[in-house]
Amino acid sequence: MKIVRLASAIAVALVATTGAANAATIGNCNGAMGMRYTASILDNSQTSSTVFAAIPEGTVNFTQGHLGCVIVTFTAQVNSGSNRLGLRAFLDNTTVGTPFEVVLTMSIASTETRTVVFVFSDVPAGAHTLKMQFSSPDTGAVTVMRHVTMVQYTK
Repeated sequence: MKIVRLASAIAVALVATTGAANAATIGNCNGAMGMRYTASILDNSQTSSTVFAAIPEGTVNFTQGHLGCVIVTFTAQVNSGSNRLGLRAFLDNTTVGTPFEVVLTMSIASTETRTVVFVFSDVPAGAHTLKMQFSSPDTGAVTVMRHVTMVQYTK
């Protein structure tokens, strides 16, 4: 797994969440941002568990410069057949990003590329570990293949 610092900004995509309608979370991410990422060429990370598990090679370590937000962008080739695929960003084994969970539904049993964005507000300064996790709400096999996890944080 190769982790590299980047100096460029990324585009942020809007994602839909499941569950009851809630008010939008609105905020600002001010100050200089750093970025770290991991890119994986694994082709068969699979689960059929309803319990979230770490996606292999989907972990990024970073050091937050001061209190502020963290933005996580996850892009992957996924295949869930007729099953739904749950994704979430998990910080320091304690905090789930916003949205809490994104559930992907495939229209047909094929491999598709999907991108989701998660935000953490008020992350304190210091060392942190971000893990991307997946689950199968329907208990059928779901697969995450080649993927990139990018973390933007305060410098």
